[in-house]
Amino acid sequence: MVSLTDIGGHWAEAQIKGAVAKRYVDGYEDGTFRPEKPVSRAEFIKLLTVAANVKPGAAGASWYDPYVNALKGEGVLRDRDFQEMGGNMTRAEMAKLAVRMAKKEYADPKVQLEDNAAMTQAVKLGLIQGLAGGELAPEKTTTRAQTITVIERVLKVKAGETLPVDALAVRNSELANSGSNFESVFGVPLKVRFPLTHDITSNIRVTYKGLIVLDMDKTDDPMVQELIATKFLAIKPDWHEGKYVFIVPTFYDVTGTGVEGRYSIPQSSTFTAGIRMVSKETIGGFSTKETGRFTGKTLAYADKQEMDAKIPKGEFSIQVVFSSGNRVVFY
Repeated sequence: MVSLTDIGGHWAEAQIKGAVAKRYVDGYEDGTFRPEKPVSRAEFIKLLTVAANVKPGAAGASWYDPYVNALKGEGVLRDRDFQEMGGNMTRAEMAKLAVRMAKKEYADPKVQLEDNAAMTQAVKLGLIQGLAGGELAPEKTTTRAQTITVIERVLKVKAGETLPVDALAVRNSELANSGSNFESVFGVPLKVRFPLTHDITSNIRVTYKGLIVLDMDKTDDPMVQELIATKFLAIKPDWHEGKYVFIVPTFYDVTGTGVEGRYSIPQSSTFTAGIRMVSKETIGGFSTKETGRFTGKTLAYADKQEMDAKIPKGEFSIQVVFSSGNRVVFY
């Protein structure tokens, strides 16, 4: 096997050596692999085609046409996926092709796989791991090392293996795809889809962008760490132990009345998910005189054991109840 001079100690060293041994990728003439070098779409397509033992398709004017045609024939590549083959492959594009190659049902021409959905499936299958803190970075360019690692995982899933998944990446992909990770936490779906709008009054409309559930005992989660570091009013220092936090990113659109007035959020609505959390950064209300948008978050914490027992059985309701009697039911 070729001895590569620049992969010793690299996080993908084992995967790179495995791929070179399988002969679907090579190093450069100077003995380097250049693991952090970006990969073009054409290069990725060739590597995936050869690694998966897909027979090359018809030749064309470009060197990559046989591999492009091969993946199109397999349903892995669609005409609308991308046009510029010489451009750098993004993580979102890599996720889409990886999922279709790993799972035949997604290669069905009838199945449309959008970027967010593709990333969600890729992380749930273990094909793609998050970056620091589970960051997905879908638009970030993929590298040779990342490409080989993902292709090796694709081959394992095709062979029937179950891969470990990055829980933070799964959560982040679900938030990007649907606005909520509620179903993956509790095993039951919400009753709404986000974004969700509600007219509070004739001149105030609220938009709920999602519902985030954080397990506060998972202290390696950057979002959990941020909440623990936040000074909330009238809450004990150990409030987070054994708790879930429900977060609803929200914005209010106001059509100004032209006269002095104020809308108070705590006095005008109740969030039934648990004990409401208030910090110095919390928006308690806003003026209704001028037209504008006010952005904030509604937070509440609740006991994990109680929620784990009640929510899957439908014995607990999460909703916003307004002073008018109207309500928005999430679950």
